[in-house]
Amino acid sequence: MNMELKVRRPFLNLGDHIQIKMPLVIEPIDRLGTPLVIEDDASITVDLYRIDDGWSLHAFGLVMVEVLCDRCLAPTKYAIPLDFHAEILEDAVMDDPEPGEQTPLWLSKKGWVDISARVREEMILKLPLKLICDEACRGLCAKCGQNLNEGSCDCEIDDTDPRLSPLAELKEKMLDTETEDPNRGG
Repeated sequence: MNMELKVRRPFLNLGDHIQIKMPLVIEPIDRLGTPLVIEDDASITVDLYRIDDGWSLHAFGLVMVEVLCDRCLAPTKYAIPLDFHAEILEDAVMDDPEPGEQTPLWLSKKGWVDISARVREEMILKLPLKLICDEACRGLCAKCGQNLNEGSCDCEIDDTDPRLSPLAELKEKMLDTETEDPNRGG
């Protein structure tokens, strides 16, 4: 699965530019054991500019994926905005990139460059830690698994923090003491 661009032939002069719309073809992205389902017609736009020592690439687009909501596990669509720049170098030797600098892409001897790994990496970096179907998503019942967005369940929920159980026991003892001796106290 590659997203290869042929860049050597069309760019003979410094400053030449071409824009290409490419179908999105990348290795599957696994997110917490569940694959991201990318829309069949997903594509990105790539701008290529001829510069002194190679080419400048600007790729952008909005990729729709279907994922499972992290709260209720319902399928939901999420838009991943892609917008990145990269340099494509040809036959050049480059020092290690400075911290924070992107590693350039390298042109093959036949004039092809594969951008699929960079696109995949950018998609992964753009995913939020939690993907939810709606800000108001109520999730699943912790006891029976009912989707609380679709309706409530009959489970009794105990919201007591187990770390506070000694205080609850002390409160019960105090209440028991008061009921045993109602004349006690002020």
